[in-house]
Amino acid sequence: MPGYVTRQRQIIAECLTGHAEFITVQDLHHLMRSAGHRIGLSTVYRTLSALVAAGAADTFRDTSGVQHYRARTTGDHQHYLVQRRVNP
Repeated sequence: MPGYVTRQRQIIAECLTGHAEFITVQDLHHLMRSAGHRIGLSTVYRTLSALVAAGAADTFRDTSGVQHYRARTTGDHQHYLVQRRVNP
């Protein structure tokens, strides 16, 4: 992770890596708080942005505008399709 690696940033990266599916910032923050970690929501936002910029995480925005994140398991760039409606 670029920049200064704090204990909080390390916890965020580990939590994201331990979660296989895409997750929102708010849900990731809730998981960490439930596990007893005292990390601010703004720290989670900044850390996830740094992980995406470093190529260590993937992200997409859903139809309601909410950003989702997942740790990148390969070094390759990937594209994700989001189904916006179901055809009958």
